[in-house]
Amino acid sequence: MNKQKMFLSLNNTYYEMLDNSYDYSKIKRYDIINFLSKKYGFKSYLEIGTSNFLNYNKIEIQDKECIDPQRNKGYTYNMTSDDAFKIINRKYDIIFIDGFHHGEQVDRDIKNSLKVLNDNGVIVLHDCNPPTALHARYPPPNPINCPWNGDCYKSIVRFRIENPNIFSFVVDTDWGVGVIDKNLNRNTENIHIPENLLENKNDKIVGGILNVGNKKITWDYFNKNRKNLLNLINTDDFFKLYE
Repeated sequence: MNKQKMFLSLNNTYYEMLDNSYDYSKIKRYDIINFLSKKYGFKSYLEIGTSNFLNYNKIEIQDKECIDPQRNKGYTYNMTSDDAFKIINRKYDIIFIDGFHHGEQVDRDIKNSLKVLNDNGVIVLHDCNPPTALHARYPPPNPINCPWNGDCYKSIVRFRIENPNIFSFVVDTDWGVGVIDKNLNRNTENIHIPENLLENKNDKIVGGILNVGNKKITWDYFNKNRKNLLNLINTDDFFKLYE
């Protein structure tokens, strides 16, 4: 894609970034959801964080439900995902997580989604591959008037480390589309994390370092090793996984 300059405002300081990390002509999150649904013959879908229905309306599954706390929008569950999961009493084939972009919330959404996921189901997550610390900053800018992914990347990294028996990866498209797929018969490679990583200014931007057990993962280490930590693959390799 053509290189484009982004100017983001944070605490009245302007950061100029050369953003050539994303080709917006690539497949989108709804393309991946629809592909997986057709591949596995999925019949039911739950979306966490529906907002304006732009993604939801593109999902080609008849049995669809959604969660969002915004008022008067026609959501199936007009409440937070934490509250919705207390009353959901059914199972889904595929669940898409794109709610509050804070790692601790995404951790809970993954945990709760696994409880209501069918045995051969898949979880898809958005915003897993922020290109810079500013895209991943937490708390978010107010108002959110610029690209912001939050620190969702922490959740997919945490899941991969804590669940090596469940295959998960991130497709390098549309800000990073994470996939947790129990159907793929392969294990996550062993992830080695150095023990001497120290918090710095970038970690303050993204809301602190990522702690997984006795592992400490800084933003700088993640940024240099995201391919391994996220199991980051391109769109061609994504389709090859399902040949």
